[in-house]
This record gives sequence, structure tokens and C-alpha cells, in this order.
Amino acid sequence: MNKLLIFTYLISTLFIGLVGCKNDFDLTSDWQEISIIYGLINPKDTTHYIKIEKAFLDDKTSALTIAKEGDSLYHSQPLEVKIRDANNGTEYVLNRVDGNLIGFPKEAGIFATSPNYIYTFTALLNDKHIYALTVRNTVTGQVDSASCRLVNGFQAQNPGVASPVALNFITNSVPPFPFDCRYVPAMEGRVYSLKAKIRYHETTRTDPSNIIGRDTIQWNIFDNIALDKLNEVYPPKSVKVAMSDFYQVVQNNVAFDINKNRYLDGIDFVWGYGGEELFNYQQVNNAQTGITSEQVLNRFTNIKGDKAFGIFSSRSYDYSHDNFYLNASSLDSLACGIYTKGLRFEGFTGPNKFCD
Repeated sequence: MNKLLIFTYLISTLFIGLVGCKNDFDLTSDWQEISIIYGLINPKDTTHYIKIEKAFLDDKTSALTIAKEGDSLYHSQPLEVKIRDANNGTEYVLNRVDGNLIGFPKEAGIFATSPNYIYTFTALLNDKHIYALTVRNTVTGQVDSASCRLVNGFQAQNPGVASPVALNFITNSVPPFPFDCRYVPAMEGRVYSLKAKIRYHETTRTDPSNIIGRDTIQWNIFDNIALDKLNEVYPPKSVKVAMSDFYQVVQNNVAFDINKNRYLDGIDFVWGYGGEELFNYQQVNNAQTGITSEQVLNRFTNIKGDKAFGIFSSRSYDYSHDNFYLNASSLDSLACGIYTKGLRFEGFTGPNKFCD
């Protein structure tokens, strides 16, 4: 793996979104140290995290060797990291901690997993305010900065997040009736996603009281749906999804086993939404799909600094837990429909609820 490739890989590993354009780095020059800064602020959280690492381009040492040395991934001295509320001047000083020790272990891969430094602070933020990040290297004096507005005011309409609701996933209507996912966009929110967790448990066929396992299926209903632009007034939006998608997701994730009974426990939905910066990165990333590391056109960032890349933005989530289940006809479709018949899910009606 060459050094440019590992540099690009480090950025893509750390960042979910980038914005802006900065292409003034000479990647063929001698050794240089570059800060990689990543922070997505969720206004619903009270503890917030900023990830700061460093990337190297070194013609004398293998990039894979550098990646395995934990000390090479971080600045030698703790950085001075602050976040300031631009509306009222309140300033928060972040502490450096090892994520491995507070429940955020680093996934194994080409990079060293220990230490896993992150910067953190605790505060209830105002979702209508602007927040500014500054990162100062106390050794070199280098200062990097960024600011963002927080996403707020999102409303999930269908599926909502309140009272339990029976879902009617009709698959035999003519023309096909869609699952209409509706929401009121968030202020400062540009990109949206909806996912579901389909929960079920299994028993032996001969003894339905003998639970032998529980499992969850991830259903990515839609991802990275973007608004055309940010507006002050947001009319409700709608994304229509084929109801057969539900049954096909189950079909593709559950193995046939004639010796098991299966029972649907519920469906949980998670709405996700993010700021303008995440949208901009998505646009850039899609435009460069298929380009090799040697052909990267631009690197995108909203971090201001001579030797820094990254993103400082906002994202949030709305959850529904134990709020959704299937109505009688949909349970029968799960048991006997064209996609899932034979998986031995329990239906609702008839003497043979497992549709043998």
C-alpha cells in the first residue's frame, strides 16, 4: 500500500462527511504532519466527542509500518481543543481520554488500536446556536478551526416515534401501494436516512416455549436522501418505498430451517439527519466514485488550517422503540407470502399459522 493510498484511507476511515475544498497540499513533498479532525455534534446528547489524529507522508518509511505504531497516529502532546457558543460566548475546554477505557474501542484493522485518543466535553447545547471549534497545537502553535449550526426541529410523521402502530404491508394491491415515509425536515438539516431493526425470536418446532435464539435484521429503508436546498420554512417531505422490500429483506437475512418456529417481536425505526457539510461530502464522494487514490481530484474539508483536513458538523437521530408491529394480514403475508413462505414465521389466522 503506497503512502498516498494510506493517507486517503485514513481520511475515509475517520470521516462520515467532509465539506469545502482545499487542494493546496503538495503530496509529493518531503515529510509533513497533517491533522485529521472529525466531530459531529448531536444536540440531543450531553457528552460530545471530537476525534483528532495525524497523517504522515514519509518517503522513508512504509505507510503500513506507520499505521501500526499507535504513537504515530496522534500528536506527541495533548492539543488545546475548545468549543465556543458563538451566540453567548460560553466556552468549553475538551479533555483528552482513551476511548478504549470509556467504552469506545477502536476497531481492528491496518491502524493501531491502542491508544485510541478522543477529546470530550459534557454540556447541554442550544440547538439554535452556532458552535465554533478551535484546535491549537501547543508545540507548533498551529491553530485549526471550524464552525457549524446544529440540526433541530425535525418531526417524524410516518413512521412516527410515539404510540404503538400496526403496520399494514400490503403486497397484492394493484397498482402496488407504497410505504409512505413522511417527515418535516430539520432546521439546518440537508441529508436524511431511515433504517429499521426487525426483531424476532426462534423456538424449537416441537416446543414453542423453548426459546433458542433472538436476532435482529437491519433494514436500510433509504439513505442519504438530500433536500434541494436549505430553507427557512420546510414543508413535509415524502419518500415512497415498495412494501415488498420488507419481506425481501427478511427473505435475504433468515436461513431456511424446518426445525424452528419464528415469531416477530417488533420493528424499531431510526430517523437520521445531518447538516450541510455531510451533504456536500456525499456529493463530492459520489462524483469521485471509481477514481483511484493516485487520481484523487480534491480533498474536501470545512476545517480552516494550513495543514488540516476534516469535518465539524451536526447530526441527530429520532428513535422509536417497541412502537411498531404487523397487523393480522401482514403477519399472514410474513408466514405465507411469496418471499418468506417456508421460513416458518408465525402468521395470525388459520389452523396452520406457520404455513407448512
